[in-house]
Amino acid sequence: TSVTSPGFPIGVGMSIIKLANPHVKFVNLDKKGFIILDVNQQRVQSDWFFVSTIDYSSSNYNYGESWYENAGERHLRKANSVAMPRHDMYYQTAPLWPRPFVAPPIVEPEDTTSNPQPGTGLQEADEIVVVGVYPNPFTDGLSLQLYLANPGDIVIDILSLSGQKLVSYNKYFTGGLQFLPIETPTLQNGIYFLRIKYPGGEKTLKVIKQ
Repeated sequence: TSVTSPGFPIGVGMSIIKLANPHVKFVNLDKKGFIILDVNQQRVQSDWFFVSTIDYSSSNYNYGESWYENAGERHLRKANSVAMPRHDMYYQTAPLWPRPFVAPPIVEPEDTTSNPQPGTGLQEADEIVVVGVYPNPFTDGLSLQLYLANPGDIVIDILSLSGQKLVSYNKYFTGGLQFLPIETPTLQNGIYFLRIKYPGGEKTLKVIKQ
């Protein structure tokens, strides 16, 4: 996860995610860090680094892994080392820390005791997590992978750009990591919306059939 993210809200092992998603080559849901993306005419490479702390400014970090893809290929390869810039390249270093800190304005919470409002806490926001929709673009069908904090009925619709419902699934899922294949033999090539409706709300994703 990134330096500032709260972490991935899924209590499953990294090996399970990689097993269910063969295209995923590197997974780490616990450590925080950053990536450096290096692009040239021959290949694109991403280097993962992990920071030792987020409680204060620190230049300490550890190297994780590196993966690259050659031009014209459609699969990842594991790199043996990080990408290094050419010696003749000019690059500007990042600004030094510490930077001036500007505290955000303090906003007093509203009194909702007389008129309670629906909560928007982290637990509610993370009631459902879309782990992956792939392949996208797709040809015959696609696969949907979800994480549900609680069991419940999930309605999955494929909509046209005008909002017309073309394909619909209604299924009860238990909590945890779930997998659903979606067949689309009747859909023409084009852009569609994948709508996922659950008891706490709904999410909409764009998918492409080609």
